Amino acid sequence: MVITEFMAFLLRRSAFEGFFQALKPGGLLALAELVKDENVSSEADAKIRAAEQTYSDVLGYEFHIPLVTQYLEWLAGAGFEQVRVVERFSEPSLREKIRNVGGWRNVFRITRVLLRLMWKSPTLRRMFLHVGSVKRVLYQNRATARYVFQAVLAGRKPSEVL
Repeated sequence: MVITEFMAFLLRRSAFEGFFQALKPGGLLALAELVKDENVSSEADAKIRAAEQTYSDVLGYEFHIPLVTQYLEWLAGAGFEQVRVVERFSEPSLREKIRNVGGWRNVFRITRVLLRLMWKSPTLRRMFLHVGSVKRVLYQNRATARYVFQAVLAGRKPSEVL
């Protein structure tokens, strides 16, 4: 089995063929990734692409969220069968995020550390601010966030490869 989590959008398309080759016949591939809805409006897509470019500049390498149909096409093109979206879910609520980091006490600890880092480093401060603007477009802006979601995509290597 091959599993990825929030990294396939950084890979070249040939990586999916590599996953296929690495698996034994009947092996499974599961991608837990950010994807973009194929019905994204041109206006929202332009804002999402601008956010992707901002994030690419911060990271130092290309960041692009593929359409869900692109992932499905790439997996099928690499030879996977039974390619499908297994689960689609949205960004956790604020309450869920607080619970996931261990409660309010940990939120305040994390915030204190981040503020200290931002205070001491203008470079980190700029990076945090840029990343924050990207997250607002991808997760909070109603006009754009409805087109970006998290999904689990799956495929299977055929039991008998010709």
